[in-house]
Amino acid sequence: MPIDDPISALETLDQSDERQRSPVSRFARPIFAIAKLLAPPGGEFAGSTVEAAVDWLNGRAESNRQEFIKVLSDELKYCSARIQNLLGENEAQRRFVQDELPGLTVDALRRAEQCRAKERIARLARILSNAASIGANDGADAIEDMMAVATRLSETDVLILRQAAVEYHSELSAHPQEAERAVATRAWRRVLAKANCPISEDDLVTIGSRLESLGLATKVETGQPWENPVFRPLGSGYRFIQYVQSTGSQ
Repeated sequence: MPIDDPISALETLDQSDERQRSPVSRFARPIFAIAKLLAPPGGEFAGSTVEAAVDWLNGRAESNRQEFIKVLSDELKYCSARIQNLLGENEAQRRFVQDELPGLTVDALRRAEQCRAKERIARLARILSNAASIGANDGADAIEDMMAVATRLSETDVLILRQAAVEYHSELSAHPQEAERAVATRAWRRVLAKANCPISEDDLVTIGSRLESLGLATKVETGQPWENPVFRPLGSGYRFIQYVQSTGSQ
C-alpha cells in the first residue's frame, strides 16, 4: 500500500459530509439545559450564548483536526521511503498498516478533537507516524494505550520522563552490577538539574507519581523514609518516548 494512501484517505475523510458534521452538535440540548441551571436568579442565558459556545467547540475541533493532519503529513515526509521499503519486506508490518492503522487513525482524530494543547495533538500524530514503521512490534492495543497517555501528559511531564530515561540508562550502563536502589536514586536526583526545568522538588514527586499511575515509571524504595521518593522509567516509558519522538530526528 503506498504511504500516500492513508494520508489521502485521511484528508478525504476530513472533508466528507460525515466529518464536517458538528462533532459536538449532539451536546447542544444538554448544554442549553445546564446553562439554564446556571442562569442568575430571575434571568437565563440567551440561546445565542449557548449557540456561540457550541460554535466555538466546533471550531476548535476542526482546527485540531487540521493541526493533526498537518503534523502527521510532515512526519510522514521524513520516513515515507523507509516505510515503503519496510512494507515490501515485512509482512507483519504491512498487515498492521493495512488492517490496524486506519482504525488507529480514526481514534487519533477523535482524541485530537478534544485536545486543548497543540503539543498533545502533535504527540498523537507522531505516535501514528511511528506506528506506520514499527507498530507491528507492539500491537494496536499498546499504541491505542499510548495515545490515551499522550493526551494526559503535559510537556513538563514528557520532559521529565525523557530525562529520567536518559539518566537511568546512563547510570545503569556505568554500574550494571550495583543495586537498583542506588542506581535509580542517583539517576532520579540528577533529573531536575539536567532537564533544566523550573519546578520544585514537590512538583517532581507529583510528576513521578503521575508517570507511575500511567504505567510509564515505577517508584523505587530508597530505604530512607524521610527522603523524597525516586522513580525509574519502565520499558513502557522508553517505548512511549520512542513513539512521541519526531521521525525527522531519528
